[in-house]
Amino acid sequence: MGKLEQRSGELLSWLRAGSPPGSACLRLPPERVDPPPLAEPFQARAHYFKVRVHEMCLSHRRRWFATYDPLVLTATGFRYSGEPRTLPFTIGPSLIKQNLSEVPGGFRFTDTTVAGPHPYQGGVLDLTIVLYRLRGDQVARRLLSLVDSCSRLIDFGTSFDAYSKVANVVLDGLDQVLGLQETVPMLGHRIEFDPVDEFRAGHYVLALSGELDPGELWVRHNRLERGRTPDTASPVDDADYVLYSLAREDDRNDAEELPWFRPLWQRVVREAGVPREDAWRTAKAHMAVLGEALELSPDLTRGQARRLRDELITDMKTVHDRALSLAELGPAGAAVDEVRRDFAEILDL
Repeated sequence: MGKLEQRSGELLSWLRAGSPPGSACLRLPPERVDPPPLAEPFQARAHYFKVRVHEMCLSHRRRWFATYDPLVLTATGFRYSGEPRTLPFTIGPSLIKQNLSEVPGGFRFTDTTVAGPHPYQGGVLDLTIVLYRLRGDQVARRLLSLVDSCSRLIDFGTSFDAYSKVANVVLDGLDQVLGLQETVPMLGHRIEFDPVDEFRAGHYVLALSGELDPGELWVRHNRLERGRTPDTASPVDDADYVLYSLAREDDRNDAEELPWFRPLWQRVVREAGVPREDAWRTAKAHMAVLGEALELSPDLTRGQARRLRDELITDMKTVHDRALSLAELGPAGAAVDEVRRDFAEILDL
């Protein structure tokens, strides 16, 4: 177990001990969600998961932003490279205010990804989410500002290792913020998604027990509404709640942003663009290395890794065919030729 997992485990223990009483987690049935979530259950190494906080309502009666600062803490546990990992994420006042609108009953914050996309690699996936109320004094706000700044540095398009380095810094700030007596948990719960139950994508509402009637709740385009029917439902703005989802995706659209991808692909394109046999052999060798990296990457599902490899091979052939048709461009240069010859000699060993 790594340092991040150990520290996250200690944090989760604190959360369980300090979780507020009276919190309720409501799962919205698929028929109450428009558009409905994907019905097929998660399959190991075939799907990605993503956790998003779609909406958070902060009612005026809590005197949010006047007396108290809100802080949402999430911790997502899953398997990565065969080992259990836990990643924390925070939504603090600075981030909230970027996506905040005032409504008749209070304030509404919308749409932040807190985990993923990550390949689901089997086993239990767990999520802890807590809404805190922090008295907005000068010391507390400075600490929250630090945590906010670190959270905004997290890039979900990077690999897990790059993500976890920033997460450690976030934990440094959280240790201080959550240790303040003025930090009071308002809503919170922990939920486990077990493959034995064939868990699926879905929307969830975290609220005070009895404050929201699940029989009157609907989700339309990731916004919570209340009413006897979906046609008569209207936005909920008089309660404190958090609406979030666990989404399932077949592909991630940022695979080319993984830190190792671009240098390898550039080598393929550079060699494929030279209309010579030795360059073509070198391009294919680099493509083999890139294909292996795709296959072994813990940040890609097997299916997408192989689909992406096939697409890149097609692109490589297109680049080379175009180079052959423009052969009059002339030689690539003596220095590049020498490197290419050395590479070809190694392949002939």
